[in-house]
Amino acid sequence: MIRIANFTSFGAAVLIAGLLSMAWTGSAAAQRAATPIAAVEAFHAALDAGDDAAAISLLDRELRVFESGFINPDLQSYVNSHLAADKETHSRSEWVLEDRVVGGEGDFQWVLSSYRLERGRFTVDQFVLETALVQRTGDSFRIVHIHWSSR
Repeated sequence: MIRIANFTSFGAAVLIAGLLSMAWTGSAAAQRAATPIAAVEAFHAALDAGDDAAAISLLDRELRVFESGFINPDLQSYVNSHLAADKETHSRSEWVLEDRVVGGEGDFQWVLSSYRLERGRFTVDQFVLETALVQRTGDSFRIVHIHWSSR
């Protein structure tokens, strides 16, 4: 039983490493974001589509995520623990943008957004606040920090 558990962990690590590699080496799923807003919107679109590689390609390797009182200190931690749940939340509800403010300049900017969640024709009594810190890497912006909170 221990060997199977170790193999499963190893297999998961290999899968994650493959996704990370694809996302940063220009695979078809890799996304380029010319603006900070484009990075945030493309990330949400990738979550909506359930596209791990596209979502990961918009995240910096040094990503830190604060979500529901938990901290993911790096990209691999986020992929291992919250990416699947975030995709599920997006697949079950529509995130309707209520407000957005962008600030900063040059290679480091921030995007503050608030969303109202809807399911079908029903408004879910949930609002999500999102802070995304975005940094230019080469010719594209990538998300280096996300903080989500909801009520």
